[in-house]
Amino acid sequence: MLRQAQHDKRESSIGSETMEPESKKHMKRSLIIFGVILVAMVIYGAGKALILNKAIDLDHGYTQSYENIYYYGEKISGIDIKSFIVLDDSYAKDDEHIYFEGELIEGTTPPAFYWLSPDYMKDGLSVFYTTKKIEGSDSETFELLESTFAKDKNRVYYLATVIEGANPATFEVLNDVYAKDKDNVYYVWFEESDFEHDGKSSFDIRVEGADRDSFEVSEEEYSLEARDKNFSYSEGIIVNE
Repeated sequence: MLRQAQHDKRESSIGSETMEPESKKHMKRSLIIFGVILVAMVIYGAGKALILNKAIDLDHGYTQSYENIYYYGEKISGIDIKSFIVLDDSYAKDDEHIYFEGELIEGTTPPAFYWLSPDYMKDGLSVFYTTKKIEGSDSETFELLESTFAKDKNRVYYLATVIEGANPATFEVLNDVYAKDKDNVYYVWFEESDFEHDGKSSFDIRVEGADRDSFEVSEEEYSLEARDKNFSYSEGIIVNE
């Protein structure tokens, strides 16, 4: 009996010695796994913070953060980031809207967007100068001419403003400030802000007294000087008779 009890005690002691290292291994393994998870969480958190704070350059002044689009640092509200793309120097779009220099253009249809220049675009229904809709313009026939002139089948435009009396079929640009058609000579030298502040939808820029057939301008691109068979002109005004 005594010998048997001593034998059982010895086996129990050996068993506990065997199990103790296994327990320590398990604990060590758990600590390692926990450490790996903790490091991964720290890295993930730091990476996400970096993404949230770092702006991605989309070109032409547009940048993107994790949740927003900006134009030169100004947040653009209501934009769909997933479908947003930059089109050129001025225009960008998402699935629902078109933007000019970060500003929403009201009433546009992105699927029918057609870029004409850094300042002009059109869709299937209308023509736009920057963010301004050119009321009454014909999108199908609208085309850009030299300088800042444009026309459609019905009218001639300077910037977004109708030139009164101008004939689109015979309108001819002479240089950046002079043009003519079958009936008249035109002179224009205005800043874009003049139209924005005055709110004009049309203006009369006919050169009074000019002879359309003999009227010619200096070869210089921005020349304000011109002449016809009767007079000399400066800035659209007769300077000698």
